[in-house]
Amino acid sequence: MTVQVQDHKTRPIQLQRGVRQGDVISPKLFTNALEDVFKTLDWKGHGICINGEYMSHLRFADDIVIMAESLQELSWMLSGLNAASRRVGLGMNLDKTKVMYNAHIKPEPVAVGEATIEVVKEYVYLGQTIRLGRCNFDKEAARRIQLGWAAFGKLRHIFSSAIPQSLKTKVFNQCVLPVMTYGAETWTLTVGLVHRFKVAQRAMERAMLGVSLMDRIRNEVIRQRTKVTDIAVKICKLKWQWAGHICRRTDNRWVRRLEWRPRTGKRSVGRPPARWTDDLRRVAGSGWMRKAEDRVLHNGNILLDSAGHIIHIDFGFIFSISPKNLGFESSPFKLTPEFVEVMDGENSDMFQYFKILILRGLIAARKHCDQIIHIVEMMRMCGQLACLRSSSAVSSFRARFHLGRTEPQLQALVDRLVRDALHSLSTRLYDNYQYYTNGIL
Repeated sequence: MTVQVQDHKTRPIQLQRGVRQGDVISPKLFTNALEDVFKTLDWKGHGICINGEYMSHLRFADDIVIMAESLQELSWMLSGLNAASRRVGLGMNLDKTKVMYNAHIKPEPVAVGEATIEVVKEYVYLGQTIRLGRCNFDKEAARRIQLGWAAFGKLRHIFSSAIPQSLKTKVFNQCVLPVMTYGAETWTLTVGLVHRFKVAQRAMERAMLGVSLMDRIRNEVIRQRTKVTDIAVKICKLKWQWAGHICRRTDNRWVRRLEWRPRTGKRSVGRPPARWTDDLRRVAGSGWMRKAEDRVLHNGNILLDSAGHIIHIDFGFIFSISPKNLGFESSPFKLTPEFVEVMDGENSDMFQYFKILILRGLIAARKHCDQIIHIVEMMRMCGQLACLRSSSAVSSFRARFHLGRTEPQLQALVDRLVRDALHSLSTRLYDNYQYYTNGIL
């Protein structure tokens, strides 16, 4: 081995003993050697075609996933990788190498040299159970819950001790919750999946308090006593943070291929499986990727309640800031003819009741005006929302409570607001803007 400094090389250095495991230079040397191995492999046009580009493999240090359209192609790729690795002194661990395939592949043995690779239905890769087909996250969810109970059991002497509950809560949030939510940002969330995690967390909370189901204590009371972070909220928050992260990437990584669907074959019979982007679309619409690129907008418009529901709050509309500050969203609120038709028209009893509910809501909100304004003032001092940067944002918001009006005057105000909203030109303009920019009807 020689060391090159600019155009000069040192004398040959005799290596008597290589680096050992744990040496700081060991992973760098291994990564460089493995990179050279893959540069010698001609896998162009092999793998899985995704929107015209082929994904042949994924690498994380020495944990490699190879993808192919057929078992024959996979066998050829594995043999090539094995031969190229041996040329630089590396070898494949065939005992840890496994093969997985879906229902569209005809089973046949995959061999590397004289060894036949074992076929499995699931495999733990980078700490997460990988399965193919429907319900591919059920096994990982059960495994995460089991690992969470294992972490909880190791700390049971703390949770059952007489220390203050606030300390137990910190231990749970920092030592147990991360174990149960590891990799949750990549999961396709379903109601059943979230429910299983919430049931497990409730059981842990009861164990912390020393109560059982026989005590018949409501879950809300238990949560008020433990004050732990709700696991549903944690999972949703992790997913939204990851969504914003990948949408801000500009280096064309594979992780941004979120909208791919196979172009060949037939869709399976039955209800389509849930996709990772389904809940993102429900909240932010079809243009969620563009919205997620804005860190302030993405984080500021998403709220999570204690049940794990994702709530989209348009702070810009509340504080009189229209999209891109174009100034055409001036309607008091959105009230389209379709909404009125659902209520059987303007002359129906339901439409009159709708206006009564608006009046009741305004009267109820005025009772809490000071508390609401106080929260807005704190948001303006500490937050980064563009809609709060104006010096008149708080005063304009306070004026919308109409504190100086009597109840009959408020009723007349509500009638006018409903009438303006129903016949608003700005609503039609804004709907056209949403349609042409985001594809939202």
